[in-house]
Amino acid sequence: MMKKRFGIIIGLCLCVFGLVGCKDDKTVQEGKGTHVNLIIQSVSNYANEANFVSEENKSDGYYKQIYNYEGIEFWFERMNHKEYDDFPVATNEKISNLECNNEINSNSSYEGDKATYKTELNNKEYYNEDILINSDDWDFRVHFQVENKEHDKYAEIISDIISNLNISEIN
Repeated sequence: MMKKRFGIIIGLCLCVFGLVGCKDDKTVQEGKGTHVNLIIQSVSNYANEANFVSEENKSDGYYKQIYNYEGIEFWFERMNHKEYDDFPVATNEKISNLECNNEINSNSSYEGDKATYKTELNNKEYYNEDILINSDDWDFRVHFQVENKEHDKYAEIISDIISNLNISEIN
């Protein structure tokens, strides 16, 4: 009886050590012949203090992380690179007051475009700001949404998060 319990304990330990030692080696290719995973983030204190809301990951490398800081909802998104006919991308809502330019103040070495626009949802008007940064294989989108009447209150926070954007490699 004791030998049987001891055998079960040893078997469980080996299973646990085996599981801990397993490494999931799924990396998404960036560039030719390399295994580099690029992510976008902001090193702003506001972004660091934001509440994590949700995350979505797909096998093709797409990810989306949604955060909330006071009255601002924002997210970081990575998509496979493509040429876009319209900017901003990935919005299904009717937009108004669209302004686009490529002058973003960011720590990123990649070029980017910026769009500001308004949308309406549940009889509320929202101010939206999108940043689209392209690498050879990935497009990074950072989206901000705040009630339009609150935009002035949060404009500096949004600017701080944008100016502290960083695209970095992870393995």
